[in-house]
Amino acid sequence: MDLEDLKKLIDKHPKMEIIEALIAGIVIGTTKLSASLIFRFIAEASSSLTTINQKSDFYSFLLENNLGKAKELISLSKANRTTVIKKKIFYKQEYPCKLCKHSVPDMEIQYLETCADLFHPKCIKNYIELLIDKQIFPLACPECNTEIIEKDISNRIDAEHFQKHQKTGIIIAMGGHLRVLECKNCGTKLEVDSTNTKRIGCPKCRVSYCLNCMLEFHDNQTCDEYKKIASMKKKCPGCSELILIKKKGIQVCKCTAQFCSECLNYSTHCKCLAFKENKSA
Repeated sequence: MDLEDLKKLIDKHPKMEIIEALIAGIVIGTTKLSASLIFRFIAEASSSLTTINQKSDFYSFLLENNLGKAKELISLSKANRTTVIKKKIFYKQEYPCKLCKHSVPDMEIQYLETCADLFHPKCIKNYIELLIDKQIFPLACPECNTEIIEKDISNRIDAEHFQKHQKTGIIIAMGGHLRVLECKNCGTKLEVDSTNTKRIGCPKCRVSYCLNCMLEFHDNQTCDEYKKIASMKKKCPGCSELILIKKKGIQVCKCTAQFCSECLNYSTHCKCLAFKENKSA
């Protein structure tokens, strides 16, 4: 950051004291947090921290690049919660993870570079990976909704999830929207882009689905017509083939399996009334 940019930031905070502006300049040179965020932190601290000890702790945290604690000290003060005044005790203070709300010991603290909110390493990892699995892009801090930068993402998740995240970003940048579906037959993940609006096939079990109703593909029938027929079908326990049930009772599949249309057990294990109704079906 050059002097002209620094001057513009100082002009935006006319109530900031000279010593505060100097500290801001030092911190900006030693951290990757945005300069505007550093100035906002200091401006908030100036108005919300009421004692010399609190401000001393705050500036110590900033100069040590302990930005998460600096932000948490402001939050505690704003919430009118009791803060520990003595610095040596305050350094041992545990802070709540913004996700699980349990305390985060000093040695485990991780904070996001764009906003300095505190998290357990496992909590923020699971949160980011969950968003990626849901194809959400871009990713945002769960506490303040600030966008999470790529470095923060890559440093906290495995390579497989980061590749998925990048792929989603590329598709969205190209104007498409990725849908991830699951094959009802075998559970394989199926990726569908916005240009495909009709049909998706599973490469593993070869079952095709209608993208409108997500039932098996039905080229010569409307979705409503097929839904009506599909509701009358039952899966054979022998080969998993869907059998159209025209009459309740024991059904005979192409695979020769005989099963009850009501309980879907093999005929030899059926104990319901349907067995008596259609014993020879």
